[in-house]
Amino acid sequence: MTHHLDGTLAHTASDMLEMLRRHYIAEGRPAAGVFASEIQAPDSYRRADLIWAPVVPSAGDGMVGHEIKVSRSDVLVELTDPMKCEAWAQFCTRWWLVVSDPAFVAGLDVPETWGIMAPPSGRRTRSMTVIRPAPARKVHDAGPGWKRVLSWQHHHLSTEVPELQRSLRYMTEDRDRYRQQAHELSYSARETPQHQRVSNIIKLLDVEMAKHQPYDGPLPWLSAHHDATDEQIVEVLLDVMRSRKVAEQVRSEADAVLRALDRVTEATAKQRERLAHLAGLAGGE
Repeated sequence: MTHHLDGTLAHTASDMLEMLRRHYIAEGRPAAGVFASEIQAPDSYRRADLIWAPVVPSAGDGMVGHEIKVSRSDVLVELTDPMKCEAWAQFCTRWWLVVSDPAFVAGLDVPETWGIMAPPSGRRTRSMTVIRPAPARKVHDAGPGWKRVLSWQHHHLSTEVPELQRSLRYMTEDRDRYRQQAHELSYSARETPQHQRVSNIIKLLDVEMAKHQPYDGPLPWLSAHHDATDEQIVEVLLDVMRSRKVAEQVRSEADAVLRALDRVTEATAKQRERLAHLAGLAGGE
């Protein structure tokens, strides 16, 4: 995502594609169709930025095509040859011109057979903003289009599933390593010399206080009648401060490791869900 000269956000084509992904595929739910990006048309060198091909009845019964434009000049170029989209549009029940800013189409003669979409606005956080609904298109033979989408899906499954498996294995290894580091940090915090010395001092303190109950005066081992030297007292106090500093450092490192562990665990769960979904689609073919 970049910025316009006036400081406002300027969406990239990748940004727009991710918005469309959220529009069609709700987070945490199985995809109701094939989200085929940058897909070449049957018997043509032309590509569609996105073909959404629903595979369940509730998601629709025909393919939906999308052409993404992130500048007014891109829109103008597209309108100079509106028929080039027919390489894919002929197989689609709807065709959308997706613009990153509604102002890009202001005053332009956009074909009536195209719908116009823009990024989510107002209270919308997931659904795209429909500037103009896409009318239903009559499709004579969608077979070649569906065959091309199936081929695209097969290719991506055959390459993406092994990659997801590798990624899942790496994340699992990272998670186990973070857990081991957290365990070692927790153990090392208990085994520092400062910690042991402070523990001994506390035990001695408990013993001395037990000898002088009820206690309402200065600690006997710090009193004028005790033979502890000033240097010994200063050393004990320094140990206390060192112990606190070490504890703070260890706590900070442990917190960082645990946060990283949470992120890895969450990412691992999402990868497992995506892998299971892709495996399900592959099995359904």
